[in-house]
Amino acid sequence: MVSTSVRLRRFSLLVVMAATACSAPAHNPPPSPSASAVRTDQVNPANIRRLRGSFPPGYEISEIDGVESPAKYWGLQPGWSTQPPECGELADPAAGGSSQGLSGSGSGGIIYVAVAGASSPTGPGADVVAACGRWTMHSGRTTATVDLVAAPAIEDAVTIDMITDSRTVVEGGTETEWQASTATAYLGDHVVFVTVVTDPGSGSLELPPDFASTFLAKAVATLRG
Repeated sequence: MVSTSVRLRRFSLLVVMAATACSAPAHNPPPSPSASAVRTDQVNPANIRRLRGSFPPGYEISEIDGVESPAKYWGLQPGWSTQPPECGELADPAAGGSSQGLSGSGSGGIIYVAVAGASSPTGPGADVVAACGRWTMHSGRTTATVDLVAAPAIEDAVTIDMITDSRTVVEGGTETEWQASTATAYLGDHVVFVTVVTDPGSGSLELPPDFASTFLAKAVATLRG
């Protein structure tokens, strides 16, 4: 059993590392991504900073820049691998280059929202979704299991929703665990994602299980505004 002190140290480390609490879903057939005709116009990445006032009360907010991906916030270091291999595009849906976004740390966990150029304007193909209902990632001493869950419906966008359970084995064989909920929307040339990271044993006040999805819808509306 992981001690409370170890969990708190790990949760503090996630804030520095840049890594909704709910029970891990059962392994069911993967849901199809929520999709409609993708609208490619009226996306202004700079608008993402307008979301500062949308974070829960009491959250400490800062800007994030650089190359960002959900995998980074799941605790996976560069050089990670996935099984099956094609699932990697769900963990890193950006086309590379700089991202813009915000992070917020508070009693319910750490919230990240970022927008970047999309590697696939129409989102993942049906073959990827079919192969990645449940998949795994590995990086050093960290292993993550990812489940696709029902995605939020957003007009003129393709959306994906995932629950990730990560585990790291540290010195002495002690394990630390945390969970992340990630909702992603493909908006033509851009992709935006929201990741909420929690430590299941921290005792922190939980955010609603659908927080990532609802925050994503607000982010898309803001970027289009």
